[in-house]
Amino acid sequence: MSDVMRGAIVGLGMGRNHIAAMEMTEGLEVAAICDVDDSLLSETAATVGGDVATYRDFDTMLANESIDFLTVASPNRFHAPMTRAALTAGISTICCEKPFAVDLGEARELYRLVQERNARLVVNHQRRMGSEYRWMRDQIAAGAIGEPYLIRGTCA
Repeated sequence: MSDVMRGAIVGLGMGRNHIAAMEMTEGLEVAAICDVDDSLLSETAATVGGDVATYRDFDTMLANESIDFLTVASPNRFHAPMTRAALTAGISTICCEKPFAVDLGEARELYRLVQERNARLVVNHQRRMGSEYRWMRDQIAAGAIGEPYLIRGTCA
């Protein structure tokens, strides 16, 4: 068994950030990338180098590549269907950009699939670790503002 985990990324807008992180992490290899934008695909492939496989079609990538993990960084409406397809294809480690689902039904279905397949799904909500968000969580937990009934946020 190899000590190197082979990964694939779908969606190369935000996905390029994931590639950069993977390239800085020992034991990870970018094996395949996928995007419908030909210029973004070829530009990214040139920066990754090596034997990275390129795909315009996600289902073809899933069928052709033997990967250990997948990053889903496509537009939001594709997050749940692509995560579902990857789980169904047997990929057991997935990092999905937020939101991982656009409604509660999709979220419940993905949760069920993850449990059934004993898989790991990480949703990239990195801002929850910021000091201002931890402070808000602590204030809510302490009852400082009463019982929240609506939380609305934006992100630039």
